[in-house]
Amino acid sequence: SIEKDKEKETNNSKISKIAKEVKKQVEDNEKANSRFKKLTEFEIYTAIAFSLFAKEKVAIAFLEVGLGGRLDATNVIKTENLLCSIITNISYDHTDLLGETIEEIAYEKAGIIKRRNTIITATKDGLKTIAKKAKELDTKLIRVNTSHFKTYKDRNIELAIKSWDFISTDLKTKKEINKKQFLNKLQFNGRFQYLKKEKILLDGAHNAGAAKELSSLLKIDFKNKKKLFIIGFLNKDYKSFINNLISKNDHVICTEPKSSRATKKEVIQDYLKSKNIHAEKAKSIKEAIKSTKKSSYDLIIITGSLYLVGEALKLLNDRGENNGR
Repeated sequence: SIEKDKEKETNNSKISKIAKEVKKQVEDNEKANSRFKKLTEFEIYTAIAFSLFAKEKVAIAFLEVGLGGRLDATNVIKTENLLCSIITNISYDHTDLLGETIEEIAYEKAGIIKRRNTIITATKDGLKTIAKKAKELDTKLIRVNTSHFKTYKDRNIELAIKSWDFISTDLKTKKEINKKQFLNKLQFNGRFQYLKKEKILLDGAHNAGAAKELSSLLKIDFKNKKKLFIIGFLNKDYKSFINNLISKNDHVICTEPKSSRATKKEVIQDYLKSKNIHAEKAKSIKEAIKSTKKSSYDLIIITGSLYLVGEALKLLNDRGENNGR
């Protein structure tokens, strides 16, 4: 509608203005303190977000950690401003930075726990490390049991509901809603997002744990469908990802996200062929999608990298093909 378009334009203008202000402050700070390293892209985005929250005087903000936790840009938040910390689960990812064991990764994740606060988690892996950190900081640990749920979506919904029940005790909210029904209807771009007309499923899974969860959802929502995968990775453990998701009956097109950290498509293709999985390559996500236009597959799955999924979503939006589930 016209009103929604105007609202979007106003919001974009507001964000653009704040982004320019933050960019100038960052540049001025870097000139004045040349001995400090330049901020990363994520750190600058975080500064923009915090500036926006402050100017808009938001009542409550949900901050998602970018990488790890202990040294993440979002972790500058002070204890007195934090309602609680939440750790969903722990699996192998960014092992070059966070550590090669679950315990080492859990230690980095537990870095978001604040003194005399609350930590809520549904993880079983690394729980001892989290509990130890909570005890050291005299922080309450709330463990949410999600073992009876089959998919990560249901487990995350349960964790979200339990977390909100805790948070809302400190907030003046009386509106009653069916939380599970509401959360089930939420659709995040690039997260198990199905474009019905194109028979394309977009999912930003990019590590072994996420590949397992994606595989479980595919078996439930797209059982017995003839699948074609379009995959591309950054510098990730692509072998474990493939082993947890793709079978010999699947067809795969290998490509690369637009990043200097992209894993070469030829490397991925060679690994798939070594496992007797039919694989071909495409120079870009645009070429990969184009090659599927006349395919006989029931489902085309684009996965392996949020960057790749983002490129695909922009491409489909530009062509007017993002028509929802």
